[in-house]
Amino acid sequence: MLNLFFAAVGAMIHIYNAVVLSPILFAYVLIVIPVHMVFIYGVGRMLGMDVRVLTVASAAAKAGPPVVLAIAETRGWKHLELPGVLMGLLGYAVGNYVGFAVAYLMRALVGG
Repeated sequence: MLNLFFAAVGAMIHIYNAVVLSPILFAYVLIVIPVHMVFIYGVGRMLGMDVRVLTVASAAAKAGPPVVLAIAETRGWKHLELPGVLMGLLGYAVGNYVGFAVAYLMRALVGG
């Protein structure tokens, strides 16, 4: 059911509008995602980590717990479902506070 949900959400996007109305955001995503992938899989390979763990960690960092669950379930990686979901939730929790801290730091630096 999650795959159907993701397909439905993805089908609603208008690529033309995404590129024309926000080219900076589109360019940012085109840069950040490949850099993330090269870094995660490159460092992970140098450290001898399992590609399945790297894939679940990457999904948790980029998309959160629902996507991790869908990927692990689809690929049959039952042992990675719980750790992946927990890492996604931890990312949400820590990310919120780090985001607020950066916002307050920027406000202090800019003087707003």
